[in-house]
Amino acid sequence: MQELAKDDDQVHGANRRSLELSIADIKRQLDNLTTLRLREMIADSDFVLRRQALEQEQLKLNQALGKTPEPGSWIEPAGEIVSFPSDAVRALSSPELQTRRLVISVTGSNLLLKDKRTTVDAARPFVRWKDTDGIPELLAWLRDIRTFCLDPVSRPTLDTIREIRERIKRSAAA
Repeated sequence: MQELAKDDDQVHGANRRSLELSIADIKRQLDNLTTLRLREMIADSDFVLRRQALEQEQLKLNQALGKTPEPGSWIEPAGEIVSFPSDAVRALSSPELQTRRLVISVTGSNLLLKDKRTTVDAARPFVRWKDTDGIPELLAWLRDIRTFCLDPVSRPTLDTIREIRERIKRSAAA
């Protein structure tokens, strides 16, 4: 996971630096444009059009920079997801019904009851491993976890995992 994080940090760092350089370049262009207008080297209408175009470009770049994740921001949540199955086993053996429901809501999807048998598929990012799965499958799963952790939609799932961990700690302390 550390190597994947290092590669990810290099890519995101390069993207972030590129966006920051582009923003700085736009600021220089805006300064130069203002200087040209102050010296009356360009017409007022031309100045307004160019300034609007540059400010729109600057806004786009700032928004893109805001969406660029911080390097390593997915590492801690990914560690929580990787270590969660052992906590889930403890939580499922807990006498507290609400904790068990939370585990099922986080880890399971497509719950089906047929002929008195319950089947549950693994929810994203959890997977059902086979004995034949190897390193390529593990790396693909880690990439899926990275993508999942960087997606803002995953926040409720990560919060629920933290809540389950807190419930386990409280029940162990009691």
